[in-house]
Amino acid sequence: MKFKSKNLQTKSEATFFQCLKQAFPDHYIAPQVAMSAIVESVEYKDRSQFRNYYVDYVICDADAVKPLLVIELDDPSHARKKAQERDARKNTVLHHAGIPLFRVTGENHSPKSIFESISPILTGKVPPPQYEFHKLTASKNENTGCMPIILALALIPIYLLMYLII
Repeated sequence: MKFKSKNLQTKSEATFFQCLKQAFPDHYIAPQVAMSAIVESVEYKDRSQFRNYYVDYVICDADAVKPLLVIELDDPSHARKKAQERDARKNTVLHHAGIPLFRVTGENHSPKSIFESISPILTGKVPPPQYEFHKLTASKNENTGCMPIILALALIPIYLLMYLII
């Protein structure tokens, strides 16, 4: 097997991260955070709603204990249908978890512009924007456990009939 390391962030993500750290020096900011690190499902089956999902940045209190805001840096790839569905699912899970979300588009951000956009949300002066939500249901690719059993039971008479004929 061959493996090689890769960068944690793209160049634009790393630049935005530096601006974000300058804009909020009194907060802990974590890049590339697994949603399972900040969201806990009450029911085990609901974990599939966000398993394998990451968010770009999480702004936490200074002690890095409580997530205060999630920031997603949406580049042009977020225009694809699959990415939009994933984003809507993230929006929904974070909304239900009570974690505000702020989506950022474009480039050429400055620490000042970032602070002016995000600070009112962090302080509670302005509610976070509302984004498209996704109905939380099992995905099409998930195995609920019922269908294979039903299919197997339906096939038993066919296999018995084939055995008797042969």
